[in-house]
Parts: sequence; structure tokens; C-alpha cells
Amino acid sequence: MKVVCLAAMALSVCVATPASWGFQPPQSPIHLVTPPHPTLPHPARLDFNYRHDATIHEVELTPAGHERGLEAFLPNNAHTNTLTIGADTYRLKRFHFHYHSEHTIDSVTRQAEMHLVHLKLDGNGNEMPNERLVVGRFIHIGAAHPEIARLLAPANAYPFHLDNFNLLTLLPDLHERASWRYDGSLTTGDPNNPQEVDGAGNILKSAKWVMLQSQMTISVQQWQDLTALFPANWRAPRDATPAHNLRWDIPAPGTASLFAVAGVVALRRRRHAAA
Repeated sequence: MKVVCLAAMALSVCVATPASWGFQPPQSPIHLVTPPHPTLPHPARLDFNYRHDATIHEVELTPAGHERGLEAFLPNNAHTNTLTIGADTYRLKRFHFHYHSEHTIDSVTRQAEMHLVHLKLDGNGNEMPNERLVVGRFIHIGAAHPEIARLLAPANAYPFHLDNFNLLTLLPDLHERASWRYDGSLTTGDPNNPQEVDGAGNILKSAKWVMLQSQMTISVQQWQDLTALFPANWRAPRDATPAHNLRWDIPAPGTASLFAVAGVVALRRRRHAAA
């Protein structure tokens, strides 16, 4: 299996691993279903503090274990590009694409799926390498995405540097952040590394999941550019079990962060200048 991957930094590997404990997390991806009824707002809402002017130090094509990935490395700033859920704060480390989608809704796949991979921060702002959270978003063909276009290039054009990348354009509006949340695993791992994948093909790195209901669009041309870089790279979904603790959450009322407001203003200015 191959993956198009945009990475802030490589995930750390600890000496003590789930494989050595005989631990197997519930596996991802899973089949999602349309909720029959709304639920009460989740007390821990999603508070994204992504930069509208992020610097991507380098975007490159590079081997990543058994896979070849498209990676984007960002500066490791302590208080930027974070997601807070209740008392827990996570830092965005990388994001990547799968096509077609890995998760399904009512057994229906989408053209693609984006995963934003985070690591939890402790009270001192240090990353906890075994505490992962993935925010997923479905992608379908429609309007072009201005920032995704900046990441796609012919293979011989890598590596390159990007300034003023608006990470907020990867997220839905504040009032469109209804989501499925569950406990699972990463969906990629090196099958030759017993610390990542066991003999039965189970991925041993656990992750909390937030799958956003709101979908993102890319154009036909962007879809063609993306699929020209790598072949299909989705992992087959499975049915949810009680161990997944699957639940449906609607966004609680709240106000936008300063980063979110600045990102909207910056995007509008950019669109106005291009008109």
C-alpha cells in the first residue's frame, strides 16, 4: 500500500512499543453510518489554531519506510498549528491523501480522503509520540482548491519551499464541524516492521479519530495531478465494534479563534487580488 503524505515531522518511535506488549488497537478505517438523530453537542469542541500563513520548509518526494511519500516539513513551533479538544492539545505533524476514500458513509466511498495527523502535547508542550489523533475529511470532485494546487507538481519539480500556506483552508467552517469520533489505529504501516504491523496485517499504532462530515472539493485537474503521483492507496474499511467507541458529535456553540478570523480575511484578500 502506498500513500501520498505531507508531513510536518516524522513520528518518533519509542523503544517500548505496542507490539512488545501484545497490544492491538481497534483497526481503522471503518464503515460510518448517517446518524438517525442529532445528539447533544459534545462538551469538548474542536478548536483548531492552524496558521493562515504557515511556512512549509520543504515539500519533497522521499522514501518513507516501505512507501514513497510526498512530504511537507513545517517548522516545529510550540504554539502554532494545534488542535485543542477539551483539556487536550495536539500539534499537526503531517497530512496526506488516500484515494479512493478509506472510510465510507452508508457503504458509499468518496473520491478521496485527507488525513491530518496530530501528536498530543504534555503540560510542558512536549510531544507524546504514542498519543495520536487523526482528523479525516472526505474529498469529492468540484471546485478547485487553491492551496492544494500549490502542493501538486511534476515529480521532477520536488523538492520546493512554500510560504504563506493557509492551513485553515483544509478545514470546514466553524458551523460545519459535525463529526464521527472513535478509537482506532493508523491506516498505514510498514509490513516488514513488527513494531508497526503484526503477522495478521493489523496496524499496531493506535490513534483517536475525528471524521468530519463536511467534505472538501478539488478540481478534475487537481484530481488528475494527484493520482498521477501515486496509484490507489486505500486500506479496506471494516465494521465498527464496541471497542471503537464510535459516536456522533455536533459542534458546540463557540467563537472563532484569532487565527481562524485572520485566515478567512487572508483568503478573501487573496481571492480579491486574483480577480
